[in-house]
Amino acid sequence: MKKLLGVFLAACLLFSLCACKKKNPNPTDEPQNTTSNTTQNTQVDTLTEDTTLIAVSVPPVTENLTHDDGTVLFQYTYQNMSLVLNKPQVADKIIVDFLNRVDSTRQAAESTSEMAKTAYTGDKNWSPYLYHITYSPTRIDHKVLSLYGNNVVFSGAGHPEITCVSASYDLATGDVLTLASIMQKDATTDMFRDLVLDGLTEMAEGDYLYDNYKQTVTNRFKADASQDEAWYFTQTGLCFYFAPYEIAPYSSRVVTVEIPYEKLRNLIHIDYLPDERPTATGKHTVSPFESVNLDSFAHIAEIVANKDGKMYMVQSDGIMQDVRIVLSDTASSYTVFAAYNLSPGNGIMVQAEEAMLKNMKLAYKTGKETISTSLIG
Repeated sequence: MKKLLGVFLAACLLFSLCACKKKNPNPTDEPQNTTSNTTQNTQVDTLTEDTTLIAVSVPPVTENLTHDDGTVLFQYTYQNMSLVLNKPQVADKIIVDFLNRVDSTRQAAESTSEMAKTAYTGDKNWSPYLYHITYSPTRIDHKVLSLYGNNVVFSGAGHPEITCVSASYDLATGDVLTLASIMQKDATTDMFRDLVLDGLTEMAEGDYLYDNYKQTVTNRFKADASQDEAWYFTQTGLCFYFAPYEIAPYSSRVVTVEIPYEKLRNLIHIDYLPDERPTATGKHTVSPFESVNLDSFAHIAEIVANKDGKMYMVQSDGIMQDVRIVLSDTASSYTVFAAYNLSPGNGIMVQAEEAMLKNMKLAYKTGKETISTSLIG
């Protein structure tokens, strides 16, 4: 039943994402450039690797359990996904897998909810129990979509329980990537182990790690690499992570080691190494959605956090690279949208409540600088 629900939700999201202003009057069997439809009046005459829109949106959804006296007993936060890609079937496959991962947490969330109902006695200083699962896109380009995040559970203990979650996908096939699937034929897991141990050297010297951390790391890389998803790609390297208490005390939180791509050229397939890119030149504008002429856009990506919320359009006067929209709240900060680039003729429609919009920041690379600014004033 859960898988069927995941398929249904994915289909709905994909259909919503495809609903741009105009339908293509002459559909063909040729692949389109995104899952959105193409308008006839556009600023982009030819699509290149820099002008094709590739983007992922993972807006949060929060469900609150409230007592009759108005106290919030429990809060469950999870995410939906939409994906702009030039291969709709691949996009659909990835969305279904992601939603099934999220849906698999619901039973545990319901258990925490029941614990909250039992524990609440009318205490005015009650702290809501939590079950939050949030992924942030860490890399998206023509080759890979990679996401990493946390599963945070609070059920009245001294501090929340934090586990790590990650998922990486091949954007050519939609397949889930494991360590075994990204390794070159002659590479071994011992090579990755050694690089991780090298990266942990400084922390070990500062007494931040358990005395037996080397054995724990070694055991990790002795396991079946075809099942290993406890890593993720970034723009600059491959990150391996260890949850609290795995190789260090809770105070060290999640321990992460990033291996730069320069050290991985003989270890992972070229298909997963990022390409060199020309220098970006674009700057952004943000406008109320109703003031925008949609005929000037070829493709529009969507972030819909609240269907009744205000709508804004983000656009560029040139190429903006590694576009991110980050949402910060009282508990955490995570990326809700990522795009390989944003070029003239492409836009990002953001719809959310005003309070959420004010907590969103837009970041991207242009020239030799990284711009980071509030999404709206």
